[in-house]
Amino acid sequence: MAEIISITNDKGGVGKTTTAVNIAVGLGQYPYKKRILVIDLDAQADASDLLGWNIENEKKGYPTIYSSLASNEQMVAYESAYENVYLVAGSTNINDVEGHLRSRDVAILALRELLEMPVKIATDGSEIDIKDFDYIFIDCPGALNLITKNALAAADSIIIPLQLEALAIRGLGGLLEAWVKVKKTVNPKLSIKGIVRCMENKQLKLSKGLNAELENEVSEFLCKTSIPRSTVVPTSQVEHNATIDSNPYSDPALAYKNLIKELFA
Repeated sequence: MAEIISITNDKGGVGKTTTAVNIAVGLGQYPYKKRILVIDLDAQADASDLLGWNIENEKKGYPTIYSSLASNEQMVAYESAYENVYLVAGSTNINDVEGHLRSRDVAILALRELLEMPVKIATDGSEIDIKDFDYIFIDCPGALNLITKNALAAADSIIIPLQLEALAIRGLGGLLEAWVKVKKTVNPKLSIKGIVRCMENKQLKLSKGLNAELENEVSEFLCKTSIPRSTVVPTSQVEHNATIDSNPYSDPALAYKNLIKELFA
């Protein structure tokens, strides 16, 4: 049975997409060899780009997550550039889908309904039952909008990437409140798999105090592994690659490998 994990934070630029893609690619590789599905809900479609999707494909009529949510028809997945990783492509028009969702009886459950259907594979038209994936990762927008709430309502757990900055830490409360609300109202099984500190610069004196604050406030959820700040990550993104694959011995890649061991062992 697939474990469905939403990668979420209501602040942009904190490492959501980087975390989603590198964990997904890492789990698809040796020694895990897991079958992974990534669903890109972010309007920037950066996860799709890093997994080999050409954003111009949507203009050519290729189905994306937008078309599935708007029509309530099964998702179409594409084989990514990485072993064992499939992609439901993102759409730059995804925010427009909220109008379609609000016309439904329960707008927050639209994605959950799609995840009850088999996924159609674009290359040959075959279908994969959702339960036949090992993990499904949902890359969320940087806002607590209806699309993100759909991701929370559909997931078994969430991973929260968090930049080690004072404002980001103080804003964590709003996301935790949203988690509690969704858990109480529509998804009682929803748990927090981990809070991951991203882009950490341990040389900064401020980091020690911020880490202490996190340990004091959310120690039960805080991952031991943190992801260091490095030019390797943006360089990989410019080259449309996942760091864990293109630069596997870099500090961020090794950190993501440790994070996978910590969260998925």
